[in-house]
Amino acid sequence: MDESIVHAVISQYPFRVYEWRWLASDYCRLETDAGRKMLRIERDATAVVWRGELLDALAAQRFRRTPRLLRTVYGDSVVTVRDVACTVTDDWAYRSVSHEAAELVVATENLGDLHAAMNRLARVSHLQPQGRQGTPSLIQRLQEAKQILQATAARSEETPFGQVFRAHARDVLLRAARAETTFREAGGLARDQQRDCRHLTLGGYHPGMVAWTDLGHLATIDFDHVIWGDPEWDLYAFGRWLYEQGEVQSLTDLVQRYEQRLGSADPDRLQRLVGFVGFPFAIARVAAEYVNSKDKADPAHVQALTRAFERDFSTARKEPS
Repeated sequence: MDESIVHAVISQYPFRVYEWRWLASDYCRLETDAGRKMLRIERDATAVVWRGELLDALAAQRFRRTPRLLRTVYGDSVVTVRDVACTVTDDWAYRSVSHEAAELVVATENLGDLHAAMNRLARVSHLQPQGRQGTPSLIQRLQEAKQILQATAARSEETPFGQVFRAHARDVLLRAARAETTFREAGGLARDQQRDCRHLTLGGYHPGMVAWTDLGHLATIDFDHVIWGDPEWDLYAFGRWLYEQGEVQSLTDLVQRYEQRLGSADPDRLQRLVGFVGFPFAIARVAAEYVNSKDKADPAHVQALTRAFERDFSTARKEPS
């Protein structure tokens, strides 16, 4: 990367930088006399301004461990160098969140705290993610995935993939139908029809979006995909991640701890979560890739299908009722 960009940016901040290292094409870690910082090259100037406003607003709602934009000695939150927009934030990520149960509990509670802050923010602010789509229709997503599975099961190609898929097609389709029914009967359809409500959501949530600080606190470090819609989408994404890791029994505890920190309970939330995360999405993704491929005999298709079966079915026996 162009080192002159680093020099031009850091000269405008009130701290001394004694070492830096590019972690990726857009990120440079700065070691300073005021702690570790992150210099970021921003690809969307409009998005970074909105993100900065959002994080400042969340801080006012007492949700503060986020990558807020630091200001230069001139009071600017964005530095432009040769038409390249750059920002500097505190670098919270000293250690990634592990898959240990205790750390996943903290990540769950963090999501509840964040959604509570976003709910408070929605009541006192008109701040909205301009120009971004809302959360997807979950019913539509379930139906589209089910249609892919049905179409793939009906194909008559005598390929290794086709033979393996058809051998398990009945179980896959039954699982898909049961998951969709569970989601609908738990109020998923009504909630899906109201998803355009002006609530903020991360657009998905997983352990890679949080990290431990040097003082042992959990920070939320990824706000690049905030959209409006149903915050429960974040919970589904996190639940699906847990499910694919085999942590199915964690779903009940996930909802309980989330609701405790959110400050509100929904008796049907757990069943909606179980219905959504139990759908064979991994198999549907692989099936779609197979259908759209040119080389149907490629053994990589069967390998991908085997991995998808492990992700979608290996924890089926432990699924909560």
